[in-house]
Amino acid sequence: MKMTIILFTMLISATCNANPPLVNLVGKWKSLGGGWILSIDEEGNYIKYDTTTTSCLLNTKGELTDYDSNIRISDSDLIVKEGIADYFYKRINILPEQCLIQLTEENRNDPLFNFEVFANTVEEHYAFFELNNINWSSLRDKQRKKLSEESTSLDLYKVIDETLTLVNDNHGFLAADQLTEALFDSEMEKESLQGDPPASKEYGDFEVANLVSKHHITERMTSETAIVEWGKVDDNTGYLLIKSMWLYADLMIEKARIDNIGYINAYVESRHNLNEADYISKEVQGVRRVMKRVIADLAEVEKLVVDLRFNGGGQDAVSLEILSWLTRETGPIAIRKLRDGHAFSPQQIIGLEPKDDAFGGELYVLTSSQTGSAAEFFALATLSVNNAINMGTPTQGALSTSLQKRLPNDWSFAISNEIYSDLEGNFFENIGVPVDRKFDYEHRRQLFFKQVVKDLDADWLKIQRGMHKLNDSNSNPRDL
Repeated sequence: MKMTIILFTMLISATCNANPPLVNLVGKWKSLGGGWILSIDEEGNYIKYDTTTTSCLLNTKGELTDYDSNIRISDSDLIVKEGIADYFYKRINILPEQCLIQLTEENRNDPLFNFEVFANTVEEHYAFFELNNINWSSLRDKQRKKLSEESTSLDLYKVIDETLTLVNDNHGFLAADQLTEALFDSEMEKESLQGDPPASKEYGDFEVANLVSKHHITERMTSETAIVEWGKVDDNTGYLLIKSMWLYADLMIEKARIDNIGYINAYVESRHNLNEADYISKEVQGVRRVMKRVIADLAEVEKLVVDLRFNGGGQDAVSLEILSWLTRETGPIAIRKLRDGHAFSPQQIIGLEPKDDAFGGELYVLTSSQTGSAAEFFALATLSVNNAINMGTPTQGALSTSLQKRLPNDWSFAISNEIYSDLEGNFFENIGVPVDRKFDYEHRRQLFFKQVVKDLDADWLKIQRGMHKLNDSNSNPRDL
């Protein structure tokens, strides 16, 4: 299987045309997986649609220059590159009939029609029905019967939210209008407060990460970023704590906007104004600047601890960029495929090309059950890297990229539509990427955070033992 995939990838690379002439791109293209149709006209404009068997909604539109060099032709296929992923499109003669229908305001706000679009998207793209033992036909009918033409937006929200929970989608989410979400949150808060004692102090992942890095790093070198912390433990050992796999892009956000709605909200708002390929490219450029500084600062160390225990994810392309600075090995590291109706798209191999001045020493990668999504992809990739040892506990088990879609009423939602696996075809959805050396971490989020914060000396001692396979509880935490 591995050799077949490698040959398939080599053939694609050999036959691809970078920056193809516009005349070759003009037409209508249907994706293999993802449910997209791309329509390109003679003027170099494009319209991207989200489609199901019964719906067709505008995704984005703009000029092909938005894609820069991320769009190409291979044989008869159109290939769009977004981050580490190539998305394949086949030419079609005409748009589907549903793309020619103009929706009325009544159609757009019809709860039954909105549920149908949601349900069809799940049915055609969710990748883990079998893994999670889901009888989708039965569940769909059951959830559909909870709605009628008289149902409110809140009713629709509850049904979709509950459905995402029932299919056990690790990446599923629903984002509605502010009023609907406020009503839903209010109801949930009332339920949670009935008879419950006051909650104890809860920690955020960035908060715990900051406490850990402050304690573990003895010679601090961090600069110009709040997302990555690095420095030395001693002359031979470096420590690199990565809080997320996004928030690195320079999106030119105005300070007034940040003051008004907060940095994260302003960042998300700005990224949605960009073509996805352009946005991911900016994330990679941003983290590349950081990693260049990290490697320069830690050039003399022989061992490097990479802490991903509090990293909830972000962009796989960011993970791959970071890893390219941390090993000198090259070659395939993972396999991906997309759910496409009753089948899957062709498998795509993901390769690693290290930087010329990449770190070449011993790499110790720390993960926990809070290591999610793109951070898990990093952990998955290190399974194929010989200088890496994974320590801690298996990751969260949410590796699939989230397929983000919009409903007719303009709500957004996401489902897991991809399967990532190692080079042997093993995938780790729900169970998490395994570790070489396992620690006794708590599984639940707040219990784990409090376990770490309660005794930071003990936390470092676990790491030390993992690096040296020590069993002596009297070892000095700083004696490496």
